[in-house]
Amino acid sequence: MRPPPDNVAVLAAVATFLAKELRVEDPAQAFRVKVAAHLLGGVARGLKVGEALDEQAMGLLAMLLNEDAPEGPLAADDRARRLHDQQARLSARVLAGDVPPDDETLLQGLRALLASELALSNPRFDLDDQVGEP
Repeated sequence: MRPPPDNVAVLAAVATFLAKELRVEDPAQAFRVKVAAHLLGGVARGLKVGEALDEQAMGLLAMLLNEDAPEGPLAADDRARRLHDQQARLSARVLAGDVPPDDETLLQGLRALLASELALSNPRFDLDDQVGEP
């Protein structure tokens, strides 16, 4: 018996088929197919690298908050809760004036977090010289 196909590979293959091979004449329908392909590609990338990006983000946020990074991998729900909590606490510190909004360490950390998020949404997006540079 053959093993089942890899979920990431299946999603990526369907996304590629929708984006590059399926031809739809109706412009509105073609747009919806393109959106569906983009969403499936994002889900595939999220399954493939999402956990690593979350771990990286938690470590970076911990550094910005002057906290210890979590030890060992966390379940998806725990990662989501921890990331939300870290982001909320960092935002509260910035809003309270405890961390100046123009702090270079903060800005570099936020750029790195943004770059990770954008890489997941659109791996071709180049953040260099586009965000945070006057």
